[in-house]
Amino acid sequence: MDTATGRIVDSERKSPVLTSRISRRSALLRGTAAMLFAGWGIRAQTARAENNAEHYVVFEGPINDTNTSRLMSIISTLIPKGLNEVHLVVGTGGGNIPDALLTYGFLCALPAKLTTYNLSTVASAGTIIYLAGEKRIAAPNAFFRFHHVTQNFSKPPTSMTLDEFTDEKTSLAMSLERLEQIYRERTSLKSEQIEEFRQHAVFFDAAAAHNAGIVHEVAALRIPPGAAMTVVNTVPTETPR
Repeated sequence: MDTATGRIVDSERKSPVLTSRISRRSALLRGTAAMLFAGWGIRAQTARAENNAEHYVVFEGPINDTNTSRLMSIISTLIPKGLNEVHLVVGTGGGNIPDALLTYGFLCALPAKLTTYNLSTVASAGTIIYLAGEKRIAAPNAFFRFHHVTQNFSKPPTSMTLDEFTDEKTSLAMSLERLEQIYRERTSLKSEQIEEFRQHAVFFDAAAAHNAGIVHEVAALRIPPGAAMTVVNTVPTETPR
């Protein structure tokens, strides 16, 4: 996706704005980490809350099996404590689609209300996790990136039989089908918009995402006094998708 040509859905314009080549993926993610760690001064992995206080979980990093497992483990420890609502801040450039789908299923099954937040950037597979929120909020300057699904073959084994390649193609097609099903179920995106994601990257600012039903509310995050915060200790991935 780093060199793909994308389209921005700008809430202030009626016509699409064609973007130039997207060459620096890391630039998309600077805002979230800066706001979380510099702006709010978060240092410890977990802050202890007052009784019955709200709990905020921060996930900032690539989507892979290690990071999503840590996220699900953290949230699973909160439910027995009697929390009725979990707040999940998501900041990611994407990652592994199957890991995102697993996390989506887990989050949707929670016996507590889940509110998700986008403070800066939620892209690619990250949109799946974000859409798990029963209530979804985005900061005014946040944006979303949707694009076609790709498969990475850079890890061993570097060779495949025809049958193995066919299996990978089938798996990719099934992931794409489930991904688009989630878009139809959780947003008001039109069929032609979802189809456009197969062609190139499409960006939504917060207002446009609200109009498309991706976001329920555009507002700055306000963490109440006494709330607990847990930052997921994420690790990088060698082959982001």
